[in-house]
Amino acid sequence: MKTKYDLFIILNQLNVDYRNYQHPAIYTTEDAKKIAIDIPGIHCKNLFLQDTKENVYLLVANAEKNVNLKSLSKIINSSRLSFVSAELLYQILGVLPGSVSPLALINDVEQKATVLLDKNIIGSSCVNFHPLDNTMTTAITADNLLKFINYCGNKIIVV
Repeated sequence: MKTKYDLFIILNQLNVDYRNYQHPAIYTTEDAKKIAIDIPGIHCKNLFLQDTKENVYLLVANAEKNVNLKSLSKIINSSRLSFVSAELLYQILGVLPGSVSPLALINDVEQKATVLLDKNIIGSSCVNFHPLDNTMTTAITADNLLKFINYCGNKIIVV
């Protein structure tokens, strides 16, 4: 599995500008609100999901949004969505719960995950994600996020 250091090498090779912020471990968007560090930009929630047909999805949404999995499954024309197990998460993305992010797609070498990207993130000048480690946040532009996901080869559905 690739590490955050491998990730930074790839971002540099792709000419992706990014900024890293160190902080205590953050497991949820609620944890993030308790941290006394000012990180500008859109903060995202990242949910790794699967349907009953074992298709897997990485939902990348603005942290301020409420996510209704039943409605989301209808939008993407999928069966019922639920969270994947920690084992499957690690097997596909190489991260533990609390560190899920689209930056972990570097470990999805078989491109199993379809990325469900919140349409309100597109065009943003700054979006924030854990770089495979929840004690750090990496800020990049939405355009550079799309460049990275395309590099990884995963399908993207804007929702």
